[in-house]
Amino acid sequence: EYRAIYLCGEILYIYKKKKPYVIGDGIKTVRDLIDEKFAKEELLDVCKELDKEYIPEKGEEVTISWKHNLSGGAEPILVDETDEYLNRVKELAVNTGNAMNIKFASVDIALTNKKEILVMEVNGSVCMNRFAEIIPNGYEIAKSVYAKAVDKMFEL
Repeated sequence: EYRAIYLCGEILYIYKKKKPYVIGDGIKTVRDLIDEKFAKEELLDVCKELDKEYIPEKGEEVTISWKHNLSGGAEPILVDETDEYLNRVKELAVNTGNAMNIKFASVDIALTNKKEILVMEVNGSVCMNRFAEIIPNGYEIAKSVYAKAVDKMFEL
């Protein structure tokens, strides 16, 4: 999933979000790995179908939720200009913001298994606090995004 921060017809920032996961060591259960990585009991209830007693093999990645929420353990991933979907994501996010006549929003865009990009949701409340905590220089990035949004509010 991509998150594009939209402001008045332009994209200020784009990053990806990877679903929360654990990596097996061949010894610990999924429950133990979740506790070790996240220390959040509520994550165990996110995916009811998940076999929490399963012992993944060493190096095996186990996705623990279908959600991409950073507050739920997903990881932000920085996107650079070499990302093959970046231009399509930007274009779709700009078109979405323009079509909605929205001023400031985050546009969540999914990349499907068939390599289609689709808008999942538009958030009128742009929240970057978890991003700012996790990503190196995240605070500065978020501060810059919010500063541009505030400046735009006071343009004549």
